[in-house]
Amino acid sequence: MAEDVKSPVSSSNPAPSTTRTGKG
Repeated sequence: MAEDVKSPVSSSNPAPSTTRTGKG
């Protein structure tokens, strides 16, 4: 579930991730 690759904000993480989600 790598959605942070293009979006700075993931649907799971409200915080802006750089590369991948903080909550795997």
